[in-house]
Amino acid sequence: MGMMAGAAHAQSNGNTADVEQIQQGNTAAVNQSGSADNEAFLLQNGTTNDADIRQSGVGGNIAGVDGNAMTQTGASNVLDVNQAGSGNEIGNGTAGVDQTVGRNDATLTQTGTDNTISNVQQAGRGTSGTNVLTIVQGATLNTVTTASQTGRNNEGSITQDGGGNLVTSFSQTEVPGTVFGIPVTTRPGNEATVTQSGEGNILASVSQRSDRLGSKNTLTIDMSGDGNGGGGLSGQAAASGATASTLSQTGEGNAIGMLVSGTGAQFGVTQSGSDNAATGITLAGTNNQLGIRQIGTENAVSLSTIAGLANNVGIEQFDFGNDASVSINGVSNGNQVGISQDGPIGSFGRTNDATVTINNGSDNTFTVQQTSSLFGGNNTATVSLTAGNSNQLNIDQTGSFFGERNEATVTLWGSFNNVGAFGGNDAGSLGLTAGNLIQTGAGNDITMSVGDAGASNGNVFAFSQIGDDNMIDGSINGNGGAGTGISTGNQAAVVQAGNGNSATFSQTGSGNVLGVSQ
Repeated sequence: MGMMAGAAHAQSNGNTADVEQIQQGNTAAVNQSGSADNEAFLLQNGTTNDADIRQSGVGGNIAGVDGNAMTQTGASNVLDVNQAGSGNEIGNGTAGVDQTVGRNDATLTQTGTDNTISNVQQAGRGTSGTNVLTIVQGATLNTVTTASQTGRNNEGSITQDGGGNLVTSFSQTEVPGTVFGIPVTTRPGNEATVTQSGEGNILASVSQRSDRLGSKNTLTIDMSGDGNGGGGLSGQAAASGATASTLSQTGEGNAIGMLVSGTGAQFGVTQSGSDNAATGITLAGTNNQLGIRQIGTENAVSLSTIAGLANNVGIEQFDFGNDASVSINGVSNGNQVGISQDGPIGSFGRTNDATVTINNGSDNTFTVQQTSSLFGGNNTATVSLTAGNSNQLNIDQTGSFFGERNEATVTLWGSFNNVGAFGGNDAGSLGLTAGNLIQTGAGNDITMSVGDAGASNGNVFAFSQIGDDNMIDGSINGNGGAGTGISTGNQAAVVQAGNGNSATFSQTGSGNVLGVSQ
């Protein structure tokens, strides 16, 4: 029986609507308009109930307050709260919006400035259906403090327009469930989308967690404007223990996609588990920072596009079978990119891959560090520079001593790359330093080609291989050594320590220097 049903309507200030309905199929509509400082509270206990709360006017309205949450207990309930004006609140104190059991739908909309949504909770059982949460805030200085979904296959989206908006915490957690006492081991994951536009927005924390096989959570971030993120990070996006503006996923087969445009954004992504993907990530703008940390096997990172100036990207992957790819498009200068891949004990032939592609950029810094375990793991690093000058590349690969191989392939066209000195020569008397390519372990390969597409001058490279049966194959030849594409003044230093090593190097042009120590 419904204790209150139908519609409540108020047009003056300071009104209170308190709706309580029990059992199923009830409908409640509350309209507080042309006024300010109104309050609305709701309790629907049962299934397939529907509530529509509308508050408009100057603002200062409240829907749900400590001790009187907007509550729907049961399955397949629908809640729609719409507030217009400024200084409105959905949720206050420890209570806000509570929907329990599962298959519930909540749409929370605030138009105006300085509005707050707090303590939104959708709870479901492990075998209950999809909860759907939609939060929309327009204008500026709006806040979502806490929004959470538990259960399975939940869908949640937060959209904030304007600037100076804040999302403190948005979480989705998959709850283990059973069918007839049998654990459910495979099921769909959760989906979350966060969109912020304008300047100075902060996305403090978004997290997704699933502890079951086959539960693939999906997170999509779309940020446009300047100074968005959470502050912090730095140096190869703080090298990347990732934190600032934390986006985290735990489980198997999770995916995150990002589109960040503007300047000065700071984001950190953490994925734990296997077969996770941070792919389709685009940074367009200047002075953006992105740190990505993946812990587990067979994970992938793909920065499909970095377009702009002075962006800072750090990627760290721990375990084996991981892949990291970074592509810099257009004329993009002054970026710093770091990739670190660390294989554990017992990789046994599994490969980590790192790829950096620069289509046209100068004054960029790239660092690739790959470590294999005691018992193997093949690492590969591929760097391609189509055009650009004064870039610095450092590759450090540490392999096992049990037959696994590290491979580094570098192809570039440009001048004054691997910025630095030498001189005094033969390639600086092999004291090394300028832009290092270092491999430690047995059976490592380095292949480098400079200047195939045209003149490439004043490049300085240092190669160090420590261990047995290592190989270096290098060429500096500017346009195949033909016409006006002759390379000049390039320097290379090669040090190989161990037995059975080989170095093959060719230089075409004038004023080139090569030093080899075996």
